[in-house]
Amino acid sequence: LRLGRCRLNYYLHQIKRHENGLCDSCNEPETVEHFLLNCTKSELSAKIQSACKNLKTKCDLKSALNDRRITSVIAENLHRKI
Repeated sequence: LRLGRCRLNYYLHQIKRHENGLCDSCNEPETVEHFLLNCTKSELSAKIQSACKNLKTKCDLKSALNDRRITSVIAENLHRKI
């Protein structure tokens, strides 16, 4: 996830495995940041935002991927593409 090399559409598009690299739900580039923090259709995104708020932590990609309390939320709820 930190390298951005995963089965999200943005990376798949870079290696010519997806036609446009956009999120199937909201037509934004499906990057790691979009998937984890900004996708309006993602339950995981909502859970991460909620965890950040409860922990009074800045809700950004750096925090999401470095704070063990938030990475545990990701690990527990990651059941999609990555």
